[in-house]
Amino acid sequence: MRPVVFLACLIISLSASADPRGLQVARAEYAASHGFGDLRAVVAMELVSTTGRVTERSLRLTQLETGDGRLKTLVVFELPKAIADTALLTWSNPLAEDDQWLYLPGPKRVKKIASKDRSGPFVGSTFAYEDLADYVVEEFEWQWLREEACQALVCDVVERRPKDPYSGYAREIVWIDRQAHRLRQAEYYDRSGALLKTLLASDFRAYAVGDRHFLQPHVLTMTNVQTGRATTLRWSTHEYGIGLSELRDFSTNALKRVR
Repeated sequence: MRPVVFLACLIISLSASADPRGLQVARAEYAASHGFGDLRAVVAMELVSTTGRVTERSLRLTQLETGDGRLKTLVVFELPKAIADTALLTWSNPLAEDDQWLYLPGPKRVKKIASKDRSGPFVGSTFAYEDLADYVVEEFEWQWLREEACQALVCDVVERRPKDPYSGYAREIVWIDRQAHRLRQAEYYDRSGALLKTLLASDFRAYAVGDRHFLQPHVLTMTNVQTGRATTLRWSTHEYGIGLSELRDFSTNALKRVR
């Protein structure tokens, strides 16, 4: 391609995808939810079937920010007994594909989750593997849409389109409040463009971490509008400053010591 033609195409592409206002909202939300160091939480998971039947699970979650823009997350199931010690380890990488491993206690096997499989459901819930990974702003194309009321607040409504070709979503619409810059709700559209899932975050509580304050949701509900199934995650608490170790607590070998 000739240089002049290439430059013209580049300018058209940038003008179509780069939205300063959308990026500003996204970066404010990212800053408001990062910089905590490490945390530990006990979480109850409620799965609601299409008939309204509720199944309960219990898990513990730990996270560590490594200081180079990465976030490592370990989720370990404790109840029911049938899935106890099943664990998911996620390394979120800002400049590369995320890494995820699933530990199955029965065969005592660590399974790497392939990129093309990250859109699949996590342990039968309405959350996908990719929903449990952290993100960086650069992994999406952002577009500010409008402002509107949400949960008695004023929110910026922003569209983000995943750049990952293996994402299960064509686009996501997120509501981010202007006061605390936290995500309050979201809509996820499948690759055909149809609405697939909705997310509602609620019961926000404030935590002090050093000289910073974080507003964390204690309830997340993901509803699959196409099937009628839903999953709710309820945090009992967040604990910060645990002193977690990247090598000891978030290595693939640590998966085999989750008890």
